[in-house]
Amino acid sequence: MNKLDLNSAEKHLRNILKGYPSLAVAVSGGADSTLLAKVASEVIPKDKLVLAHAKLPFSPKRESELIKKWCAENNLDLQILELNLLEDEDVQRNDSRRCYYCKTKIMTSLIAAIKEQGIEVVVDGTLTDDYGDYRPGLEATAELGIQHPLAEAGFDKRLTRLLARKLHLTSWNMPASACLASRIPCGTPIERKTLDLVDAAEDLLFNAGFAGNRVRVIAPGTACIEVKPIHLPRLFRMRDSIVAEMQKIGFKKITIDLNGYTRGAMN
Repeated sequence: MNKLDLNSAEKHLRNILKGYPSLAVAVSGGADSTLLAKVASEVIPKDKLVLAHAKLPFSPKRESELIKKWCAENNLDLQILELNLLEDEDVQRNDSRRCYYCKTKIMTSLIAAIKEQGIEVVVDGTLTDDYGDYRPGLEATAELGIQHPLAEAGFDKRLTRLLARKLHLTSWNMPASACLASRIPCGTPIERKTLDLVDAAEDLLFNAGFAGNRVRVIAPGTACIEVKPIHLPRLFRMRDSIVAEMQKIGFKKITIDLNGYTRGAMN
């Protein structure tokens, strides 16, 4: 991707956003939606722009804190929706359509909240890469009319990181994250305590230098650690201390996936 291509894609994105009469950006705290919020804040009048963050049992606490801090540092208002989606039987059941039910509830709640403020369009940080994975949530956003300006402008993960770096966003190289429920096998009902275990374990690994890790729950009390293949030797060197810390958190048995982190491993 050369500089001309990046500039062209950025111009296309800004023109798309300028075409919206008013806008709500669903921000997770990840690199993609933060970039979208940054560009939107530069082209949309403040009284026509809402940044909304859904605080969920499925959201890594680290990401919620990051988006709150970023908005405060950039003098941007952030509306937080606290939703306990585990009260929804369709979501809690965790079948192959869980992502659809979850996204429907989140975006329906967001649309209802911003409608009272006269905001007409809701956008999210979906990228072109997302269409190549199993994403029932995209079906939900399509039904609800949620727009995907990054994907529309041709942004994939690599181009998104390039623009984020150009705009001096500290999140430009943030590892991709995902809903914590994706760490639990399809068909296994989701419990809050399991999500909290996963969040704490992944935070432990992140702070130990294993960015982009996953902790999959493969059986009750049993975790499988995934890290980037390049990090496997260091993980084995730290095995005893990592196992001890994860057992303190609440896991009884800890395994390591020798294949390393694989996107969508539990799809």
